[in-house]
Amino acid sequence: MLGSLFRYDVRILLVLAIVLAILLAQDQDEGNVARMAAFFDILGDVLGLFALQPELFRGTSTKKTERETDALEELSQPAL
Repeated sequence: MLGSLFRYDVRILLVLAIVLAILLAQDQDEGNVARMAAFFDILGDVLGLFALQPELFRGTSTKKTERETDALEELSQPAL
């Protein structure tokens, strides 16, 4: 669903972001708005990092390195 949003003209996404920010900020005090801004700033930074280094989130959590595999095999061996 979200992937289809990013196929639109960038101006539409800009307007969508502004409208969403206005809706989120309504009836909030300055502290809450600042916390939301910090949260979304971090979110944007992490997404930017993933865009630059996709290996950080694509399938790396399920792949075991050779070293991890060897360590697991040693742990599963009975002690002598």
